[in-house]
Amino acid sequence: MSPAALMNPVSDSGSAPVTQFTGRPVKTACVSSVRTEMAPHVPYFFSRPAAEIPLRGTIISIHGITRNSAAHAFHMARAAGPSGYCVIAPHFSKTEYSGYQLAQANAAGRDASQALKLVLADASLRFGIPTQSPILCGYSGGGQFAHRFVLTQDVAVRQLILIAPGWFTFPDSNEPFPYGLAPQANGMPGAPGLDRLLRTPISVIVGTSDIRRNGTLNTDPRLDARQGRNRLARASAWVEAINASAEERCLEPAATLVTVKKADHNFDTNFRRHGFAGRILDLIHKQHQPNPKT
Repeated sequence: MSPAALMNPVSDSGSAPVTQFTGRPVKTACVSSVRTEMAPHVPYFFSRPAAEIPLRGTIISIHGITRNSAAHAFHMARAAGPSGYCVIAPHFSKTEYSGYQLAQANAAGRDASQALKLVLADASLRFGIPTQSPILCGYSGGGQFAHRFVLTQDVAVRQLILIAPGWFTFPDSNEPFPYGLAPQANGMPGAPGLDRLLRTPISVIVGTSDIRRNGTLNTDPRLDARQGRNRLARASAWVEAINASAEERCLEPAATLVTVKKADHNFDTNFRRHGFAGRILDLIHKQHQPNPKT
């Protein structure tokens, strides 16, 4: 069974067992597809380590505009299961959650940030797993959502890993959100959570070949001038700006840029050939390894 075939999650009120998919076996984790009444428009994929592996935490993996949440779940489950991490991969549909990358309510009133919080609450109640202070990862548009989620929501995130976002919200109090932090002209709020973001360990992964200006990249001249003309340049500029803001507040540098030689923007290639799931787990292990004894 392919990931595409799993995109119609089972209905589940919360008490009945969810369906377990075995078409693509994951030896160290079991991947389930869930629909919940808490967030009826946001089904999600869930995996947990094998029973004999102690739980260490939860990784949330947010898809890009291809909305390949099943692929996120399977790739991350294979990498995270052996290390004791649960994985949650929500699915923000195009019809209900257009513009989810902005982490605010869209024209239809759907707010992906609020939906994610409901998904986390459901997973905690349903599976009895830790969802406080999760590790939040996002690929492309999912990376846009992830850092804006931290900027706009009063939710603790243990670590933030962004993979090649198309563009960023910069730590600029003079620019309106989503370009900067200030309130928007239409009365929508800005992003008050810069201090929270700066206290969160951040890694930005991007390929050295992710420099194409294709149809999925926002090529607004305003972004080109402020952030750069491709994802590699924009990631570098944002990391520099975030660390400069941290320094202004006498904080340790918050963000690290991780470049992957010859990687471009293709999800399948990056996860199959360039080992992006393993790279994500390496960053998690590096951040959370025990301090050596002195």
